[in-house]
Amino acid sequence: STAGGSYENGYVTTTTNQFDGYAIVVDTIPPVIRPSTENSKSKTSLKFTVSDNFSGISSYKGEVNGQWVLIEWDPKYKLMIYRFDNVSQPGKNNFTLSLEDEKGNKSSYSTVFTK
Repeated sequence: STAGGSYENGYVTTTTNQFDGYAIVVDTIPPVIRPSTENSKSKTSLKFTVSDNFSGISSYKGEVNGQWVLIEWDPKYKLMIYRFDNVSQPGKNNFTLSLEDEKGNKSSYSTVFTK
């Protein structure tokens, strides 16, 4: 598990209450976004499995046709869901999900869905 930390003035610093062996690892890998296979069949939502290798996801944002939309996040199951709302219009819509981890690594996924 990660203890977090930062690199400042030539030193890696963190605070923890665990006395154990430690390793210093640099997180340069962005979060992973995997669309659900159910997305092609669903007429009510888009689902994604998300993960990050070390530091964890710090922020996320969903957009439909360039407008912010509510994304539900269930960290226990690493699941993000966009339930179609009034922002999505009848016909084709552009959807983008963007993630950032605790160390600033970013990833995004874009698709077109029909409502």
